[in-house]
Amino acid sequence: MPVRRHFLILALLFICVHVVMYWHYGIRILMDAESFIEAADFLVTNGKLQDIHHLYYSSPILMMAAFRALFPGEVMPILLFQCLLSGLATIALYKSAEKVFNSALGGLMAGIIFITWIDNIHWNITTMTESIALSAFCFVVYALAHWQDRLRSMLAMAALLAVVFFTRPTSVVIIISALVFFLAYYWKPLLERRPVFISVVVVAICLIILGADTMLAHWDFTGQYLKGNVVTFADIVKGTRAFHETISVEPPSSRAFSESDSPIGRVVMFIYDNPIHFLKTAGLKVFYLTAFVRPYYSWSHNLYLAVWVPLIYLLFVIGWRSTPNIPMKLFVLTAIILNCGLIAISSVDWDNRFYIPMEPGIVLLAGGGAATLFNRLKQRISSAN
Repeated sequence: MPVRRHFLILALLFICVHVVMYWHYGIRILMDAESFIEAADFLVTNGKLQDIHHLYYSSPILMMAAFRALFPGEVMPILLFQCLLSGLATIALYKSAEKVFNSALGGLMAGIIFITWIDNIHWNITTMTESIALSAFCFVVYALAHWQDRLRSMLAMAALLAVVFFTRPTSVVIIISALVFFLAYYWKPLLERRPVFISVVVVAICLIILGADTMLAHWDFTGQYLKGNVVTFADIVKGTRAFHETISVEPPSSRAFSESDSPIGRVVMFIYDNPIHFLKTAGLKVFYLTAFVRPYYSWSHNLYLAVWVPLIYLLFVIGWRSTPNIPMKLFVLTAIILNCGLIAISSVDWDNRFYIPMEPGIVLLAGGGAATLFNRLKQRISSAN
């Protein structure tokens, strides 16, 4: 019965939040959103991807193309699908927190946090890849929280991670984090087969480096370094109201990079040439990523974030200390470290969408933390009476 009531609460909250967002924002066709609609239409018309780098976004592009084929020229069916998928992701997070913390209240709290974290949930109402990616990441969390050592689970996870890989380039954060989960989950049997374990780790590391080098060939971060950008493409808004001195710094002098240089090599060489500059800008990038605040946001939005985000992190810490599930905690921690590291060596975005790989794990533990805190307060009140 509590679960049914919780689902009803979450469903009503989900509908209310999305109605308010549609009322406030309308259907937003942002610059990137237009490019993905164009890519979907190109796929429908020509039967192939418009650009080679769209391969890394092919899962959401395929989904959008399916709706554009069924409803030519329409955007609303895609947005409704994204909202439906997000609703299922909310249930997945609920069931994940319920499993990890053995608490239906933990599931309810995780669901409430997920729905009311507006800076993340608002991607449901624009035709970009973030909404579908966030939902897919929630399904990975669900699969790990309910992991069973059997062939069916393994095949399902392999299929899910394949879809995730082609959702966004940052999906690699989730995939590597899932590998860490499995290393922790199977740690004892792996140690008993040490040669196999070492071989698997070496092969995985080589594949990750090769994959990262291939991806970085399409997204050259050194260009942002040499322009002094903290926020991506901040240099193009200099002289406008959107510009602030902390989103771009004086670019350093650095050696010229050849097209033949390894993409990872360019990053390493830049850091070697400019360690102080790198540490300064990396600190700003990670701060903006984790604090959510931006100098170009309104004071009211930044005030809301200054209250909301620390609260989530406090609940996250309580949740971390409340569960003995080491593999899941390592999955979440790996996602946070990798994502922050990726931002540190690249650049932070304008609107917090690069936070998405970390969010499901943080919400999971924050939900459990909220339930733990609620139960502690309830016990203290009962004891006082």
